[in-house]
Amino acid sequence: MLLFLYLPFYSIAQPPCKLQNNFITRQSQLDSIAFLYPNCEYIDSINLRGKDIVDLTLFKNLKKINSLILRGTSIKNLNGLDSLKFINHLVIMSNDSLENILALKKINAIFTIAIHDSKNLLSYEGLVADSINIYLGKNDKCRSLKGIKAKKVTFLNILNPNFETFSGHEIESIKNMLISFPKHIYGMGSLDAQKLTIELGDLLEDISPLDSLQNLEQVNLIGNKNLSMCSIDIICRNLDNPAFSLQARTNAPGCNSKAEIRQKCITSTNQNETEYDLSFFPNPVHESLQISGLDGDVSFSIYNHVGAVVQKGSTSGGVDVSGLPQGMYILNLTGTTFSDKTVLRFVKM
Repeated sequence: MLLFLYLPFYSIAQPPCKLQNNFITRQSQLDSIAFLYPNCEYIDSINLRGKDIVDLTLFKNLKKINSLILRGTSIKNLNGLDSLKFINHLVIMSNDSLENILALKKINAIFTIAIHDSKNLLSYEGLVADSINIYLGKNDKCRSLKGIKAKKVTFLNILNPNFETFSGHEIESIKNMLISFPKHIYGMGSLDAQKLTIELGDLLEDISPLDSLQNLEQVNLIGNKNLSMCSIDIICRNLDNPAFSLQARTNAPGCNSKAEIRQKCITSTNQNETEYDLSFFPNPVHESLQISGLDGDVSFSIYNHVGAVVQKGSTSGGVDVSGLPQGMYILNLTGTTFSDKTVLRFVKM
């Protein structure tokens, strides 16, 4: 269900034209509106439905429409909307002939736009707006966010199981994002999202692209039945961060709760640890963390849940952590033995 909020922030002097019928099913009805209201600049709402609708040029004198719905029409483009300055909400659904939405480039403000089931739409080029809510359904040929330009997206909802990549856009930031039915989340690192929900991805197994999101503060993982590995870095280091929210339920075992994820975060190691035959114990730890497999002294840094360095020094095998508060930490080791940093996660009890 789509919920649309009405927050008109563009106004013109005249009141809306009073149409006898806002539900239009024939092109002749549409043409008669242009004849009866030749100087109309503002229509409150209009619902165009049916294959007989082929041309939107009647809108060429309009400056404002609160609500415009295009459903099951035969239009090929949105030419005719070029003079519009404001649309509060725009719904484009099941328009099989629609190939582009380029005419939207000239609109100053759109509060909410929903585009669903337009199987011949080639891209979202033309969708240029800020502080906007965007709902993108299964538009068969649109398998990326290519063409969207926005400094800030208030809400982005993608319900397309055939999405190939979340890149290709020019979106600077997203406050809330909902991804439904994903097979993968390739390209997610290109999106600066604050709050993210991933749901009902039956084939989704890897969420590691989320590690690239710098400002992520809330993650909800719900109903992804093959997702068992949620112990990625951004989640592990934020498990005890009060400013970070995590929900995980009805996924595969290992990703059904914070407790399951925490256990995997504790036991997971990176490739370097295996390569250099390192081990560390105990974990969780009360006082001293022992590291075996080191060849001489190495430098270490300990980071807390918000990424701040809380302790540093050098060691050949033991690190005193008795002064640290309870929580999850990341221990970075650097030394001549290693070609790069080795990362160990531990819990201080």
